[in-house]
Amino acid sequence: FNPIPTVLYALSKKGGKISGDKFFFPLITAPLTAGFGGSVGLLSPTILSASAASSTFGDLFHLNRKTRQLLIACAASGVIATSFQSPIAAVVFAIEIFSLDLTFASLLPLLIASLVSVITSFFFVGGEVLFKVTLSESFRVNDTPLYLALGLVAGLVSVYFHKVHFGITGFFQRIQSKGRRLLIGGLFIGVTLFAIPPLYGEGFSVINNLLVSNHDAVIEGSLMAPWASNPWMVIVLLLGITLFKSVVMTTTIAAGGTGGIIIPALVMGSSLGNAVAKLINQLGLTHQVSEANFTLVGMAAILAGVLQAPLTAIFLIAEITGGYALFIPLMLSVSMAYLITKNSIEHTIYTKELAEGT
Repeated sequence: FNPIPTVLYALSKKGGKISGDKFFFPLITAPLTAGFGGSVGLLSPTILSASAASSTFGDLFHLNRKTRQLLIACAASGVIATSFQSPIAAVVFAIEIFSLDLTFASLLPLLIASLVSVITSFFFVGGEVLFKVTLSESFRVNDTPLYLALGLVAGLVSVYFHKVHFGITGFFQRIQSKGRRLLIGGLFIGVTLFAIPPLYGEGFSVINNLLVSNHDAVIEGSLMAPWASNPWMVIVLLLGITLFKSVVMTTTIAAGGTGGIIIPALVMGSSLGNAVAKLINQLGLTHQVSEANFTLVGMAAILAGVLQAPLTAIFLIAEITGGYALFIPLMLSVSMAYLITKNSIEHTIYTKELAEGT
């Protein structure tokens, strides 16, 4: 199952009360799902687990509904801040995704939760970060149309993401037997991973390799590996990762696995951005563009389109890169992707279940 809708349902329909088993359940099932090859993220299950702990804490001290909801938002903010070392994006995430009725004074607990989480993480992992990024090229004004084009494509891919998710989920819901769901999903995932190994698990290695232009490591082991020296074949594989990541991710969840969509969306964005940059450079219609910059902006654009959280996407990549050198291209691509998705779908993956009352 997808954990974030569970949190949203608890916030809107149950006064922020989440059952205690949701603390242990995601911590066990999500790593097992990803470990056996499920193409899902572990960030959302962690958010659910932290939110369940906060809800239990709220019950223990008999906190009112509004305080319990804020406590859950603080937990989610802390998880995002710890994972990406991005306290500002974490606060924005809690506000955009949970849509809580917060006062200005409520921002202070969110900020404190994010900062404490980041500082605490240093005691356990030191300076280790998920994404190692060093910007070597800055934004150039004549790149503006190219980033708008990337945002346009990212918006279309985000709409595709939603359509695929709803379609595959509906297909598996019509299968009554859990055993048949698992069998069908497992067979499909196995065949797809054999053809495109980079779809295995979360996909952090794909992102990090693309950020340093090491596409050889990404293509290694796939059926296209013999043609790794052909840039057009690399582009085809990257587009394959972009399109099939959402298919395998949704199949994993719909067949009975546990996981989230945040990391898969970032993987899709990195593949799309890198493929677009390679395509531009191969066509030679303009100057050579930075593959790393397009990879990062692609991540933000897809994240904004899928989550419908543009500010979270912008600040997340800005903090990952350690500054605001890409702020303008981030705003260009993210705005385009967000507007296209916003006007093309009625409900996001997170809000559809809530709208249906499930």
